Parts: sequence; C-alpha cells; structure tokens
Amino acid sequence: MRHDRIAIDTSVIAAATLHHEPNHQAARTLIRALETQGVEVIVPTLLIPEVMSALQRKRYPPARIRELVLAYRASRLVLVPVDLLLADEAGEIAVLQGVKGADSIFLALARVLAVPLISLDREQRERAPADVEVFTPEEALAKWWPSE
Repeated sequence: MRHDRIAIDTSVIAAATLHHEPNHQAARTLIRALETQGVEVIVPTLLIPEVMSALQRKRYPPARIRELVLAYRASRLVLVPVDLLLADEAGEIAVLQGVKGADSIFLALARVLAVPLISLDREQRERAPADVEVFTPEEALAKWWPSE
C-alpha cells in the first residue's frame, strides 16, 4: 500500500477540528504531517455532511460549520463522489464485515483505490476487510512520520 495517498475517516477530521476531543492532538499532528509531506488525502463526498453533523452535535454555530467545511473543500482534500461502483463495494463490505453503512463507504474507498485508511473508529478498524490497511493517527505517524 502507498502512503503518498491516504483515505481519512470523518472521525479524524472531526477530532482534528474539535479541541476537546480525546484524540485531538494526534489527529491535528497527522493532518499537519500530511500537509507538510504533500500527501494526497482522499475522502468520499459523504465526509461533508458527516463533519457538519459532528460539529452541530458539539453546538458549533451553523455559520462556523459552513466556514470550516468551505476551508476543508478548499484544502488538499480530494473529494470522491459515491457512485454506484463505490456504493456496491461498500454494500459488500457492510454485509460481509458487519460494518455500519457510512463506515463501509470509507473502507470501500480505501479498497478501490488501494490506499490505507486512517480512522479513530475502533469498530471500523477491527472489522475492516483483510485487504484494507486501517491505522489510527498515532499508528500512521509512527509508521510513516516518526519525527512529527
């Protein structure tokens, strides 16, 4: 698997944004390392409503949520539409691995593009198909950017 292209789950983006999240520092450090190293960060378009929902649940004002999402969209994130191919792959992962629907989309994206997935979601990591590498931000930093 390559590490010049990486898929990232909503859990990491949310933790990097929300200062009081337990994994904030590791997620933030990972995001900075990805930017510094010029790593292509690939996410499904599903990330947009998921991040907006996560921020809303933390009582962020709607205007601030929209501002943050615009900043993400203007960043180096590569947004991949959830087309029928990706949806079918996600459905198979959901059925065979017992993974929640949204989690299966991120796993399918990583599988189809043959890239690792970075996630803070324990269930998503534990139930990932054998051919999809899934790491926490700490694991990714230790593996690829130990000096960060």
